[in-house]
Amino acid sequence: MFTQIVQAAAEVAPVYGMTASRVAPTIAAVLALGAAVASAVVLGRGRHASRRAANIVTATGAVAALIGLWFWVAAGGGPGTGNGMVAAWGATGLGIVATGLGLLARTKTVRVPAE
Repeated sequence: MFTQIVQAAAEVAPVYGMTASRVAPTIAAVLALGAAVASAVVLGRGRHASRRAANIVTATGAVAALIGLWFWVAAGGGPGTGNGMVAAWGATGLGIVATGLGLLARTKTVRVPAE
């Protein structure tokens, strides 16, 4: 009887805290935000940016977007269910932006020939 009451309350009550299902998408969203900021910095440097930095931010943005997409597909329910759906949306969107900016920065960099 008690377990049925607890289960019914858990189904009705919204989840506001940090749940275990929200941690990984939130980390992916923070990673994607960092990649977006770093790729904007690399893009702002223009020709003086290194190609390695452009490759790193491009790869980081792609990885964050894929992690966000993975959790977006795997999460059941919708926003507010405690599954990290909103963070997964943010990680996917910011990861795509970071990847696009990184690719754009990669085209702007100049390859320095080895001596």
